[in-house]
Amino acid sequence: MFEIESNLDFLIKSDFTKGNNFLPYDKKIIEFVDDFSKLLLKLNTKSLKDLKSLSFWCRKSNLEIQKKKISKVHKILPKGIIFHITPSNIPTNFAYSLIFGLLTGNINIVKVPSKNFEQIEIICKTLNILLKKYKYNFLKNNICILRYDLNNKITEYFSKNSQVRLIWGGEKTISEIKNIPSDQRTIDILFSDRFSFSVIDLKKLDEISNTEFSLLVKNFYNDTYLVDQNGCSSPKLVIWLNYSSKMKKKFWYELNRLTLREYNSSTNISIEKKTKLFKDIILMNEFKSYEIFSKNLYVIRIKKITKKIKKNSFKFGYFYEYQAKSLEEIEKIIDKDTQTLSYFGINKINLLDLIMKKKLNGVDRIVPIGQTLNIDMFWDGYDLNSSLTRIIK
Repeated sequence: MFEIESNLDFLIKSDFTKGNNFLPYDKKIIEFVDDFSKLLLKLNTKSLKDLKSLSFWCRKSNLEIQKKKISKVHKILPKGIIFHITPSNIPTNFAYSLIFGLLTGNINIVKVPSKNFEQIEIICKTLNILLKKYKYNFLKNNICILRYDLNNKITEYFSKNSQVRLIWGGEKTISEIKNIPSDQRTIDILFSDRFSFSVIDLKKLDEISNTEFSLLVKNFYNDTYLVDQNGCSSPKLVIWLNYSSKMKKKFWYELNRLTLREYNSSTNISIEKKTKLFKDIILMNEFKSYEIFSKNLYVIRIKKITKKIKKNSFKFGYFYEYQAKSLEEIEKIIDKDTQTLSYFGINKINLLDLIMKKKLNGVDRIVPIGQTLNIDMFWDGYDLNSSLTRIIK
């Protein structure tokens, strides 16, 4: 490894070749992650919301929930060494990926984005403080976090020394990394760009109290604006059931008011959104009309839903909306690139039945609005408790 070290920027330096594997959900690992949660909460002086969410996820009570999802049928051990290649659009993603690896007992090499996100610095500072404690000396070589510019030789080195590559990114990134040689038995777990959408029953929306309505809008805001709609699970399209022009307007107006209080949008982003709108008007066959509520919220109405919408989707508060005649119309937007379906006013069983009956090859998650960013050990159709461990029979 010393041959490539000059090209590496270590945020947490360790010798992964001397790391130790542990049984999945070892008590000492759970204690470490729980202590990370507590310390992160203290060090997050600016109360960054994504760090608060990460801290909340890492609490011991949640880790015990994740532990219950692991198979009790077989004896299992970790895969060994995991090489995490994490995305540039979500600052805290690398930490979740790392924790998945730790909980399943593995040694972890984590490549973080080149961009200097404040969240990355705070997370690594927190981890470094804990790893210097004597009680966690046993983990010092199980966590290696680094940055480096695109370099196939470095990626190949880590790939050939790992049993799993956890690759997060767009199609181009994933294709490039898949072409880099790895060990013959190395498994690639791929988290590519995906598309997500929401379904809202306007009749049910009209029946709830103003307090419940505000909470729903707040939950939708959290699903989208907290990550600038960058998350694969953040909805880009809203499909309405049971026509009500009044309730649609009320929803968007309430969301816009919330963004004006809590969301900061730069001039550059405003220019990007205007440019995107002009392109949609000119090039999009599905385009019907649009409404700009403020610089924070653009709503583009479409006259039909096609899978092309997924390729056109944008971010920063740029939503497509469609008035459906029936729930069955959602089938038109679902394929292998569809990740999360969030909903309000519809029975989840009906959504599940539709997907199972039609044998649709998309949608890995169906969750209420407000829970799209709730990551866990079941993600993108993978059972990570299973994928990051091996079975002994």
